[in-house]
Amino acid sequence: MPVHWLFEIVKWRLLINRCHRISLKTATIAVISGLTMAIFTPNRIGEIVSRVFVLPKEKRDQGVALSGVNTLALLIVTQVFGILGIAIFVSSTSSIDNQIFIHKDWIIVLAALISLFLIASYFNLSWIQKLVKLSGLEKKFPGINHAFSILTVSDKLKALGWSAAKYITYTLQFSFLLKFMGIDHSILFLLAGIMAIYLILTYLPVITIGEAGVKGSITLLLLAHGPESEIAIIIASFIIWILNLALPAIVGG
Repeated sequence: MPVHWLFEIVKWRLLINRCHRISLKTATIAVISGLTMAIFTPNRIGEIVSRVFVLPKEKRDQGVALSGVNTLALLIVTQVFGILGIAIFVSSTSSIDNQIFIHKDWIIVLAALISLFLIASYFNLSWIQKLVKLSGLEKKFPGINHAFSILTVSDKLKALGWSAAKYITYTLQFSFLLKFMGIDHSILFLLAGIMAIYLILTYLPVITIGEAGVKGSITLLLLAHGPESEIAIIIASFIIWILNLALPAIVGG
């Protein structure tokens, strides 16, 4: 769990340092306390705004923009790994009877198109800058477009790399916990299923404090094979929520 959040702290600090230099300690305070504020918002979107209060007032609009880029990097990683996970999962004989992916080809194509659009937007932030100008936000928050323009390709690639490290750590953590709870599947199958689950969660407006229940329900649909496995999945989903969200949020408070 500390490693998982360390990757997020380093990634966010990397981007924020482009507009205002902060220490690792300050970045840690921002990320963990931001989680406390975001736990009551859908898909933790409140983190984007709440983290920037460690910055000077004149830098906060830039901080929000860079936090948005930070979130977009993780979203791209979740999309790409999610497509890979669905492809592996549906090719397994264990998932033949699973009706959630009955239209798997369309799901994969749609997810791939969304991923391409997100990647194109990520490496062409000028598209978002134009939207900011058209919406009139640039006049009220002039730092937003400036923040987009100061990021280099190297910055974006590093953010993607740290996002991938965070994602892989979190995915392995969940898969190992499921194995520890006695789920009788191979690690590869569990990893594929978990990557598919995270992709599904991306499109659901789930309030963070209720994420354990939603994640447990989706995991049951994909991985359960009997009453004992259902209990194990529910417990594992709750433990992963406690470790990675509840405890850090309490510390953040």
